[in-house]
Order: sequence, then structure tokens, then C-alpha cells
Amino acid sequence: MTMRCNVTSNSVLRFVKSVSVEPALALYIFTAFIKYPVFQALLYDKSCITRYNDPALCANASAIYKDKQLQGDEQRLMLFSSLCLLLPSIPTALLLGSLSDIWSAKIPILIPLLGVIAGDVNYIIQSTYFWMNPRWLLLSDIFSGFTGGYATLMGMMFSCSMKQTDSVHRGRRMAILEGSIGIGATLGFALSGIIRECLGYSMTFVLLLALRVLCFVYVVAIVHEIKPDKLQQQLSRSKHCLLIRLLRTTYHRLIDVYKVLTDSRPSRPILWLILTAFAVEILSFSGVNAIQYSFLRYKLNWNDKQYGWYKGLGYAFSTLAVLSIYPLMKSRGIKDMLLCSVALITKIISLVALAFVFIDWYAYLTTPLSALNRFIATSIRACASQTVDVVEQGGKFYHSIYHSASTYTDELHTSLPLLTAIIFFEFKSGKVSRSSKSGSGSGTTTSSSRRNKLSQQRQTQKGSAASSSHSHKRQQSNEDSNRSVSSSQREVPANNNPVDNNNNNNDSNNMNKNDLRMDPVELRWSSRGGLQKVFIKNPTSERRAIKVKCSDNNLYRVNPVYSFVEPNQILSIDVLRQVGEAKVDKMVFLAAQATAQDDHPSGAFQTNEPKPMMVLPLIAVNE
Repeated sequence: MTMRCNVTSNSVLRFVKSVSVEPALALYIFTAFIKYPVFQALLYDKSCITRYNDPALCANASAIYKDKQLQGDEQRLMLFSSLCLLLPSIPTALLLGSLSDIWSAKIPILIPLLGVIAGDVNYIIQSTYFWMNPRWLLLSDIFSGFTGGYATLMGMMFSCSMKQTDSVHRGRRMAILEGSIGIGATLGFALSGIIRECLGYSMTFVLLLALRVLCFVYVVAIVHEIKPDKLQQQLSRSKHCLLIRLLRTTYHRLIDVYKVLTDSRPSRPILWLILTAFAVEILSFSGVNAIQYSFLRYKLNWNDKQYGWYKGLGYAFSTLAVLSIYPLMKSRGIKDMLLCSVALITKIISLVALAFVFIDWYAYLTTPLSALNRFIATSIRACASQTVDVVEQGGKFYHSIYHSASTYTDELHTSLPLLTAIIFFEFKSGKVSRSSKSGSGSGTTTSSSRRNKLSQQRQTQKGSAASSSHSHKRQQSNEDSNRSVSSSQREVPANNNPVDNNNNNNDSNNMNKNDLRMDPVELRWSSRGGLQKVFIKNPTSERRAIKVKCSDNNLYRVNPVYSFVEPNQILSIDVLRQVGEAKVDKMVFLAAQATAQDDHPSGAFQTNEPKPMMVLPLIAVNE
């Protein structure tokens, strides 16, 4: 028994001694994947405040999630973020890689960590002072880019770990590194939304700052320094300064890349094809990650919490697969290209399935299809190593070509789908704007008649009893509306969010001038809620802008919140009541004059002048 305990304790001790940079890698990945959904949610919220300057509107999820102009703003900022990371990181990554060869293996890890820590400080400031322009968030990406970026940091950690491991145990070490990435990514995604909801934006970034400082301290105190090899030591003792040696080593690294790619060998065309396939894979992977959050937010009204659960579940499946299924298949003699082909097929199926997502459970159901996604890059790396000589599989190949490709093309290929998304949202916004200005064409007439039919059907379903009391309700509602218009006080609804009634006693006359009509004059639900429509008719020859406010934004969702009502046209507004207690609320429609040159209806409400309004009672009763 004593001998068995000694053997076990010795094994544990050897394992602990063999641990190097892996905990720091897992901790950094954990913080990076917490930050990613929170950062995108912060971009949306700050962009909304900057564009509309209306916190009540920005709190209305159904309104801002469907706003294509706001989608375009967020994607444009994401594009700038990628460029701020990409452009400075290219020369920095080359210099840090050379620095790792000739001087220190720890310093190239600490430098990118300093850039990330400085970026977290900026995030804390930007999330505290929410009114600041969201473009100041890009300052964090500039800090990170000039210090190497996340891809350089991960590459330096991989390089440091491999330098501490002999060739016999490098496969095991690579599995540990892959597991560290998988665990950090899974937990980071899964907990990101929960942490942000509990702590808020500012405290979330304070937590990330603390964890990254802890990562920095771990690298300084725990990770062993690695001395350069004998050749590099001779170079380091030369009379040239460190900068000259650094530039010379960087030059030789670029020459190594050129030689590997251009040397005459039978496998050179295959190597080029494999590297092209690797670039396409990065394009797919980075592009999907760049626009997936916006897509799911647009389709399912997801926030960062649901998106984090979805991505965390997907990473959990892929990590389990790459650590268990992939080695099992390799031990059975299955070739890398076959595994890559199977993974590509499942990835295509998962993306096609996700394109038709319509409800939450369906999105989560597609995550097992992405379990084999990490097989693709792993198989491509293995096949690429077989196309070069054995002596080129070390620093020349992996450190030069693979690391350079994964560092540079990742951000570059992220930019392309983001640019496509910006063009898409700009086109959709322009199309909506053109259709709203099209006048009284046949399509608009058809739409108006359809709305009138829906209104008639809804009134018919109320029954003869409701029809007999309809005129009384209309008269009572108009009296309530006139009383609300003539009131000079601010009304405070149940959720303590005030509805502005900055109207004087002659607002009813202004409303008569606008001559807008509302149908129906009240909305009724059961306590289970549901979706209904309100139609605003503009019988005049002037364009009107409409702003909708609700006494309980937590219970009701309105789309659109801002809109134009063209002359002699009808505007349809969706009102969704969620499940809640039976009570009476109200919806307020503010009207303002608009010109044909106005691009967005919110511009008509920038002044503090009183606006005419209509009040729609929202009545929910118990069944």
C-alpha cells in the first residue's frame, strides 16, 4: 500500500512539475471568451445610445434587434475593430517571434498581456461613461494590436510550451494545450452573459482585468524561462544591439517562409493546395464567428447570455470530440483527409441548418453538428507537415508558415464577412427607406386593403355584443385621450419609467391639424398575452413621424418604435404582450411633422417642443 501511494504521489508530482504555461492559457482563453459576447452587446447598446439618444428605446429589445441601421453600425464597428487588431499586429508578431528565439520565451508572452490589460482599463472607462462615442472602444484594439494581439499571445504560449517538451511527449503536450483552450472557451462562453447580467458592463471588465493581471503574475512567477539554443546564444553575444539582432532574425524568418513555399519538391503543389484550404477554413471559421451573434440576435432576439450558452455548448462538443474521437479514429488507421472530409460535411450541414433557425431550441439542437469542426484545422496541420522535409517541420514550418497564417489571415478574413454584413444591412435599410417613400403605388394600396381586411376581421370576431358597445368605448377612449393631452403633469406608470406628456392644452388642436387616425381605439388581451396590430392612418398630404411609448416596457414589445407615416398611407405597428398579470396599461403615440429629406423619424423628436399625441389603452383581463 505504501509503495502504491509513493508511485501515485510521484506521478502527481511529475505532472505538476510538467505543467508550464497551460493554466495561463486556459485562464486567458476563459477571459477572452467572456469578453467576446459582452463586447458585442456593449457595441450594440452604445451604438443605440449614440444614434437615438433614447435609453427607453434602447431598452426595447424587439425594436433595436430588428433595426437594420443599428445592425450596420455594429458591424461597421466590428470591422474597424478587426482592422485595428490586424494592421499593427503583423509586424509586432514577427518581432515577438524573433524575440522568443534570441532572447526570452516569457517576454513575448508578457508584452501582449500588457496590451490586453491596458485595453481592459479602456473598456472600464467606456462602459462607465456610457455617453462616450463607441469608437473610443477601438482604442483597446489598438493597444492589443500594437502589442501583438490574441493570436500572437496564443502562438507564443504554444511555442513556450513546446520548447519545454521533448519530441517524444509533444503529442501529449499538444493535447493538454487543446484541452486548455476547450475548457477555457466553453466556460467563458457559458458564463459570459450570466456574469454581465449580475455585474453589469463595468464590473465585468473589472473582473476581466483582475483575472488577466493574475495571468500576468502567473507567467512572471511560475513559468520557467527558456534560454536560446547555442547558435542563438552566439548571436546574442555579438557586438550588435538587440534591435539589430531582432530585425536580422525576423529577416531570416521571412526567408525561411519563402524557401519552404518555393523550394522545388514533388509535394509543392499539394502544400500550396493545403495552405489554400487552410486559408479558406480560417475564412469560414472567423467569418461565422464575426456575424453569428448579430444573426442570432436578429433572428431570435438573443442577448449575450443565450449566445454564450449556444457557443459554450458547441465548444464543449468540439473539445470532447477532438480529445477523444479524433485520437480514437487515428489509432484505427483512419487517414487525416477522410476525417477532414467528414468534418467539412458536418460543418456544412450545421451552417445550412442554422440558416433556417426559427426558435431557441432549434438553435441549440444544431450544436452537436459542430462537434467535428476542430477536426478540420487539426487534419490540415497534420497533412501539411507530411508535405515538407523532417528538418522543416520545426521552426521553419510551424513557427513560420502556420503561425503567420493563423495570425494574419484570421483578422483579415474576419473583415470580409463583416464588410459583407455592412453592405447587406445598408441595402436592407435603403430598401425599407425607398419603400416607405414610394407613395401610393399599387403595392401600398394592396397592403392598405390587407390591413383594412385584418381590422374588419378582428372587429367581427368581437361579436355582436362588442359591436353594440363599440361606439361607447370609442367615445370614452377619446375622452381619456383628451384628458391625457390636456394634462400638464408627467405620468409615472407601474414600472416607474415616466411617459412624457409635455403637451399643453392646445395639443388637441394640433392633433386635429395632423388629423391622424388610430384603429382600433383599444387593445385587449388575456393574461397569457399575444401579438396584435395597431394601424395609424395619415389622411393628409403631409409626411408624419411617429414615436411610440409604452407605460411598461418590460411587459410590452413594440415594433417599430420610430417610423414615418406617408401621406394618405397606413402604418402597421406590432404590439406584443408577454405573459403577465392582468392590468391596464397604455401606449402613447407622439406625432411630428417630417420632410421628404428626413432619413430617420427620430430626427423629428430631437427638439423639446411639445408634440401632439394619441393614447391607446392596453387592457389585459384574467380568463
